[in-house]
Amino acid sequence: VDGEKMSKSLGNFHTVHDLLTDHPGEALRLSLMVAHYRQPLDFSVDRIREQKKRLDRWYSMTDGVDAAAVVPDGVIAALSDDLNTPKAIAELDRLASEGDAANLKAGARFMGFLGQSLADWRGPSLPDGVSEADIEAAIAARNAARAAKDFGESDRIRNHMLSLGIALEDGPDGTTWRRA
Repeated sequence: VDGEKMSKSLGNFHTVHDLLTDHPGEALRLSLMVAHYRQPLDFSVDRIREQKKRLDRWYSMTDGVDAAAVVPDGVIAALSDDLNTPKAIAELDRLASEGDAANLKAGARFMGFLGQSLADWRGPSLPDGVSEADIEAAIAARNAARAAKDFGESDRIRNHMLSLGIALEDGPDGTTWRRA
């Protein structure tokens, strides 16, 4: 994990159960597949976030598109080459960059991704009148209040966001949010 051996005593131990409370299973699976199975994997929560963004892009691109009838040859060739998942993912990224949504969807589904609708992937929509920019601004204001040791203001911001349907959660990686 992050360049060190994973161990409970170092405090860098993650269980799948714990990771699934904060990250979708598809993002976790993709983060494990970006390294070849014969190579060591330097695991990090940031890697899961990166793969979530990749999946966000793929889902957005393939929304409403029917998958091609045949899995793209590049994906099959990569997986036939000693189950080379990094190469198969690179092929999916190539299809995405070329705008080939039907083949991207077919290849990704073959590998176990893009199995839900875009709406299901994104989860419930944000409450009316709340944007991601508003949430990020609230997090920044709350962090500033906490740094100034103004915990009353920090709590007020957290409670206000909760009343809007957004839960702010503090963790070792900073403040994150989720739909409440």
